[in-house]
Amino acid sequence: MERTMMDIKRNVTVAAALVALGGGLLAGTATAAQASTPVCNDPEYSLVQDGGTLVATAYKYCSGIRYSQSALIQRSNADGSYTNLVSGVGQVVYTCAGTAPNTYRATLNVTVRRTIQANCG
Repeated sequence: MERTMMDIKRNVTVAAALVALGGGLLAGTATAAQASTPVCNDPEYSLVQDGGTLVATAYKYCSGIRYSQSALIQRSNADGSYTNLVSGVGQVVYTCAGTAPNTYRATLNVTVRRTIQANCG
């Protein structure tokens, strides 16, 4: 079968249309993926004394969904360093070892998020 110039032009036109359509589909896919990227707020932390315990909570919201974050309670030492008392995800509870005043903090990695003075030992 002999190809005519008209057949070749038609095949090139169809191929170009398919390439353009494919590029549009890929661009549409990228746009849809970008649109579904969750919007997250900064993590929220709390550290409170509740009777004979210290309670730390850590979480953030992404597009309305609550995600637990790492929580760590530390106690200050006389030399200025801190001792890790309890760690976990979401909420952690430390049972006080007395009633002496001290400084406690909740941290994420090395970033101090909350510091309180508590009579907790």
